[in-house]
Amino acid sequence: MQIQTSKQSVLDIFVLVLFICLLAGGVTYLEVVRPSIKDLDGLMNRLTAMQTPAPAAPPVQTKPKAAPASASVIKTASTNQTVHFRTAKDTSSQIIQDLAPGTTVQLRDDSDAKWQGVSYQGKQGYIFKEYLSY
Repeated sequence: MQIQTSKQSVLDIFVLVLFICLLAGGVTYLEVVRPSIKDLDGLMNRLTAMQTPAPAAPPVQTKPKAAPASASVIKTASTNQTVHFRTAKDTSSQIIQDLAPGTTVQLRDDSDAKWQGVSYQGKQGYIFKEYLSY
């Protein structure tokens, strides 16, 4: 048996095969490749969350605690050798007491280039600065 084909029938077969391929490809895309609406919605939500920065927490402002008015800083120094604790800023002034090396004294604001005003055991006086370790 011999089959005769005409150009028209070949063209019809070609169009039919092409249609079937396109249809099969479209169905495959719709069923396998194409993401579902839920997947797209979830993806959009994740992308939006990544692009939208979370609101920053307001900065916590803390005020530094001030020292109580009654608390003052007491500055001290130590004698670095035996030293005369004197009544005035003068080597000829009266010696209140001789202080041993390592004696801690409280510093007063009264000082100059050579002498430091100090308090020791409730007494006020002066020590030559060279004999103090600050």
